Amino acid sequence: MNDLIINVDALAEANQPFEADLPREFIERVLRAEPPTEFQADGASRLQGAATKMGRKVLVRTKFKVPLTGQCRRCLKPLHLDEPVEMVRTYVPSDRAHAPSEQKGAGSEGSFDPQLADEDTYAGKEIDLKPAVREQILLQIPSSPLCREDCLGLCPKCGKDLNEGDCGCDRTVIDPRWAALKRIQLDKKEKLMGVPKKRTSRQKRDQRRAHWKATAPNVGTCPNCGEPVLPHRACPKCGQYRGKQVQPAAED
Repeated sequence: MNDLIINVDALAEANQPFEADLPREFIERVLRAEPPTEFQADGASRLQGAATKMGRKVLVRTKFKVPLTGQCRRCLKPLHLDEPVEMVRTYVPSDRAHAPSEQKGAGSEGSFDPQLADEDTYAGKEIDLKPAVREQILLQIPSSPLCREDCLGLCPKCGKDLNEGDCGCDRTVIDPRWAALKRIQLDKKEKLMGVPKKRTSRQKRDQRRAHWKATAPNVGTCPNCGEPVLPHRACPKCGQYRGKQVQPAAED
């Protein structure tokens, strides 16, 4: 078997084993294709599998490991992986492949048949495994390369590797939407004076006994006799109020 090509006419028995080389260049092209992955090929690989001929259908089972090198997304350390890949695929001749509508009926809803998910077609007498191998490599490699699952990563302030120990930096994340409000509150605290815990109102303050004190009355003089008299009161001696006699005069 060369270049991941299986000759269907050469398959004479069930589970006929076969092997194929996966060069480093082939793996690198798979990883660098659009959209590129975050890994590079770390060497070549060896594919082992078995093929079973069922009439004109061919069942192919393969397994291999993909050597990968990359960078941890958290601590940025280099890492090396040997990602195992297994593939089971049924190949049918292109002239016998049916459209999804023919498989399910014209009146059925949808066009996806789960039984055909691992089925592919081939033309002529040769089966090219490269597209299926390329697909399985991309499906099996991890989306986020990590050196280990509990990797702590780097400190966002000083850049120290937290896997080697804590750096002591304050890594509290403040929502930027509230940062401006926090600054305003700090400025307000600096400008305001201290307020006592129990504040007394003016009415309560004026009701204290310290404000209970005697006041001297406003005393005037009678225009008739000159005796002291309180405002709006008749003179107790002569009995006049605003030039009128309102009560009898006091006897001497």
